[in-house]
Amino acid sequence: MKIVYRAALLTFLTACAASPAWAGFQEGANAYNQGDYQTALNEWLAAANAGDPQAQNAIGALYDHGLGVLEDTAEAFRWYSMAAQQNYPLAMRNLGSMYAAGRGVPYSLQQAQLWLWQSGRGRRSGRRLALVGFTARLERPGRSGEDTSIRGSGGNHPESHDGG
Repeated sequence: MKIVYRAALLTFLTACAASPAWAGFQEGANAYNQGDYQTALNEWLAAANAGDPQAQNAIGALYDHGLGVLEDTAEAFRWYSMAAQQNYPLAMRNLGSMYAAGRGVPYSLQQAQLWLWQSGRGRRSGRRLALVGFTARLERPGRSGEDTSIRGSGGNHPESHDGG
């Protein structure tokens, strides 16, 4: 599944690289594309610490998936949260996915729905409905003792799980 996440992140980073405003971010994206995740982290840290939500989300994804750093879902959550608080949709979706899977945070359908809904706010209603349908599947009885991971169902890309 990490391959799917990496491919999605690569797609997102490539799309963002087209803008001159992303020059600093581009250096990190180039390193990421070459598999040099530690350099990507170093390039993105300055922007993230200055409040850039895209860089914050990208760093969260590195921690979420153990790319260039030890996998640390608490650290991923912290970085995703910083970006989500700035209304960065991809980070919101990443938080929703974490809650939906109970990955690094307690499973919470309510929080998953909240963040997934917020991530689609202002977008086409079909996408919002798809997110609602996704979380509705998590409401099935008997899920409490099951693995609630969403591996294989898409995610934002490790910027998260989908490149969006």
